[in-house]
Order: sequence, then C-alpha cells, then structure tokens
Amino acid sequence: MKKLLSIFMFVLLTNAVASQVIKTINISSAGALSSSLSSTEKTTITSLTVTGTLDARDFQCMRDELTVLADVDLSGINVAAYNGTGTYSSKNAANQLPVCSFYSMSTDYRKVSLRSVTLPTTITAIGMLSFYGCSNLEKVVCMINTPPSAKDMVFTGISPTIYIPYGKTAAYKAVTEWKDFNFVEVGNISNTENISTNNTINVYPNPVKNDLKIDFEGGSIFEIQNISGQTVHTGNLTKSSVIQTSNFPAGIYIIKFPTGKTFEYKKFIKE
Repeated sequence: MKKLLSIFMFVLLTNAVASQVIKTINISSAGALSSSLSSTEKTTITSLTVTGTLDARDFQCMRDELTVLADVDLSGINVAAYNGTGTYSSKNAANQLPVCSFYSMSTDYRKVSLRSVTLPTTITAIGMLSFYGCSNLEKVVCMINTPPSAKDMVFTGISPTIYIPYGKTAAYKAVTEWKDFNFVEVGNISNTENISTNNTINVYPNPVKNDLKIDFEGGSIFEIQNISGQTVHTGNLTKSSVIQTSNFPAGIYIIKFPTGKTFEYKKFIKE
C-alpha cells in the first residue's frame, strides 16, 4: 500500500512539474506574437515574459490563444497604437494597455487562468475592462512611479495585491481608481514580508563584490531590481548560476523570481 501511495505521489509531482512551461520571447514587430509561437506553445505556456513592441493584436493572442497562461511579465514592452480588430474593435492609443486586454466583451470570455501580471513600465493608462472577471488574478506588479489611469471596470469583482515602487503608496492611494487596493512596496527593505524566505532559493555571498551565485531548484527566469524598482539585469537561471555584479553600483538589490502562482523576492547587498 505504501509503495502504491509513493508511486501515486510521484506521478502527481511529475505532472505538476511538467505543467509549468516558461517562455521568454522578444517581439520586434507589433502584431507578431501569435506567429512567433507554435500551436503547442499556445496551449502549454503557463509563464510568459515578453519584451519588444506589442499592440492590441498581441494582447488578443495572450487572451484568446494562450489557453493556460497564468503568469505574464510585460515590464519590458512598449505598447504601440493600433486601430483595428484586436482585443476590441476600436482605436487603442500608444502607451495604454488595450481595452479588454484579458476580457472579451463580445463573448464574455474571462481569463480565469491568469494569476499574476507585471505591467509595462511605459504605460500611462490601463484600458477599460482590461482584467474584468479575471477571478484568479492575485498579483499585479506596477513598477510605475506615477499611477497609470485605470478606465472603467478594469478590476471589477477582483482585488489583487498591487506591487508598486518603494515610497509610492501615498501617490497611488491619492488616485480614485487605485485607492482601495492593498499595496506592497517593492524595494522597501525594512518590510521583511516583501522578501522571500523560500529556502529552495539560495543567493550568496551576501554582501557580494563580484560573482553572485544563485542556486534555485528547477531553474527560472529572473530579474534584478535596484531599490528604486528599476530593472538593472535580466536573465535565465539554470540550477546553479553566477551573475557578474562588478559593474553594479554599491547598494541594495532585489532578485525577482516567478515561482508558480506568484513571485518570490530575494535581497542582496552589493559592496
């Protein structure tokens, strides 16, 4: 009986690991995300990091074609203006998350697989109904010093935790569209709840002068942020990786790892 139980647990664990499919992609031409992914990738990617230039057609791809997408990092994209059929048949301005980014008004389709989103750092507005009905959305990372305007019903029916730059809670709470959310300031080193205690992630030596070593079972994409929330380095981790920090200014840094449902953060000090 114990042997059968062990086999059953092994199968469950194997399936859980296999279900995590991570993809990092650069889109140099707006509208090209769909054609840059295979049909298999569209039905298996759970964690997506995109850089480059996107428009409403690319958001439509993420919404409608990436059927199990859970965690998406858009911090490295620019949003281009687009006039035509994308997430919604209307004109979408540049630097604005498109109307109905993850909700389809025509079919009442709600992106319930979505769990965390890191917003582009260049946007000034979030289009109407962008996350309407995304009932499992737990975390929105918005590393923008000036709160972007949020149009009608952007977060209707959901209450994700909003991760914002250090010292910006008052600025966000002063804006009607943001004032009722729970905020966590990324880079607020005095607030230890922001920093991961996940023992499967080991960062050393700490403080570091040159070579920063990271051990993380299973590997991950990652990014390093300074205390102002600015991304200073990104990359892909294997089980054990070495990051050269000799050109980093002295100070406190945060490493952000996507880990299943959400993100984990580790602090290190550069001497």
